[in-house]
Amino acid sequence: MYKILVIDDEKEIVDILEKFLAKKGYEVISAYGGEEGIEKVISEKVDLVILDMKMPKVNGVEVLKVIHKKDKHPPVIILSGSLGMDKNIDTIKRLGYNKKDILIKPIDLEELIRLIEEKLSNK
Repeated sequence: MYKILVIDDEKEIVDILEKFLAKKGYEVISAYGGEEGIEKVISEKVDLVILDMKMPKVNGVEVLKVIHKKDKHPPVIILSGSLGMDKNIDTIKRLGYNKKDILIKPIDLEELIRLIEEKLSNK
């Protein structure tokens, strides 16, 4: 069973994704915000991360940097509340991500599953 870490500061989104992904057969670990997300990235071995970009205190870019310091880092699906990620797009690209790795909220859950399956098949 694949283990997915969901990091978002919006509890409702984390809860929806947790329930949806569990029904699809994934083990889900939840983190409410960037600080808790970094703790889980460091302490847990996960197969994939679903990461919100805009969070208070510690944003998604900071979490991505920690993920990429790991020897074998998991693939990441980036969630964005809007297309206004321009200030972070250079950093995101430098870390190896592009538009196909980003889903805009509200996300289509079937599109999310397709992207998860694609990323896990490339592991």
